[in-house]
Amino acid sequence: PVFTVSSTEYLKLRDMFQRDGPPRVFHNIEDTEIPAVQRFVHRTTLARQALGTEVVIRDLASFISHIVTYLTNRRAQAASCQAQMRGALQDSLSRVQEIFQQVAEDCSRNVDASFTTIKSHLNTGRKAALRSSADTVHRWGSRPPSGFPYATYKATCSRNGTYASPACGTIDFNEELSRPLLAQLQVVWTNEFSDSVPRCLRGFQVAVVEKLENFFTELLQRLRRIKSDTSAVEYILHHHLTSVRAKLENFTLGLLEDISDRQRSISRILTP
Repeated sequence: PVFTVSSTEYLKLRDMFQRDGPPRVFHNIEDTEIPAVQRFVHRTTLARQALGTEVVIRDLASFISHIVTYLTNRRAQAASCQAQMRGALQDSLSRVQEIFQQVAEDCSRNVDASFTTIKSHLNTGRKAALRSSADTVHRWGSRPPSGFPYATYKATCSRNGTYASPACGTIDFNEELSRPLLAQLQVVWTNEFSDSVPRCLRGFQVAVVEKLENFFTELLQRLRRIKSDTSAVEYILHHHLTSVRAKLENFTLGLLEDISDRQRSISRILTP
């Protein structure tokens, strides 16, 4: 699809861009086609996620198929040995969801901690902006050079706090009032999204592989104790784990790219 968009009109209609007067072309946000672009991007992203989920499900089905084949192809073994083998496999598989659920919850908790840090600095910046706001406004109303001439001050107020003054240059009351808040937010925002969140996702990737290796190692030990054939499980461990690592790497890279794009988009709309 082709979209003809007007970002300036969109920002004006959302009251996020007031330096150039009211909207002149459109009076409805939908007419700017920005919402249509957003919906298209969301649909595309969801489609990619659905495809990724389908791949994971197919891989899991293949994994289960290998285990089923492993069980059914050992008919020559004694019935008691097969029962022991089946019991060991079923017991190990019954714990898979619990194992990976814990890994996912740990990752989610660490990511939540990053957002808690951002919220904490946001509140600190908000309080700092409130404390300094009265002095800042009082200074604007003072006589020059610390303040502005009355005509300039009035012109700025009548234009929602932004004015390109011939004598004083560009004036933005909104930006100045929000500066203490943004100063608190900018450092932690960059740190959390560039360091903490990626570290959490990388930790999740490492933990999943580690849990898988432990799962197969413990399963092999149990099967060897009952003197069962372990060739099928060893085949899965040695050949499929490499594929799992590659898929996890692609999954993590995709998430990091999506997070980076979204946080940049949010940064661009943080207009005072």
